[in-house]
Amino acid sequence: MRLGLEISNFTWSERPGQLGNTFGLLVERAEQAGFYSLWVMDHFFQLQEIGPVEGEMLEAWSALAFAAGRTNRIKLGTLVTGVTYRHPVAWTGLFRGWRGLARRRASMAGHSFPIDGGTI
Repeated sequence: MRLGLEISNFTWSERPGQLGNTFGLLVERAEQAGFYSLWVMDHFFQLQEIGPVEGEMLEAWSALAFAAGRTNRIKLGTLVTGVTYRHPVAWTGLFRGWRGLARRRASMAGHSFPIDGGTI
């Protein structure tokens, strides 16, 4: 069985002002604990079902690039990504760049993409 970790709430009251450090520790510890994958969602604002709308929210692809720099093995991806949030050319460039940084660990809604060959 493979277990993945979804991080959907980025507001940690016990560590205000430490968003990057806390997120970095979470992704490092997830990899150390043996999680197979780590997932974030691509939203501009926090979902009301999870936390206050004004709560902290990381942009998914920046968060995943940050996570890729702090880990080596864990698969990284978005649960959902809003393709209407970005111009298709900008989105393609963003994903291709991130995919290269993530060293074959790129996933989007469970679909892995090869780093060599193929197209997006």
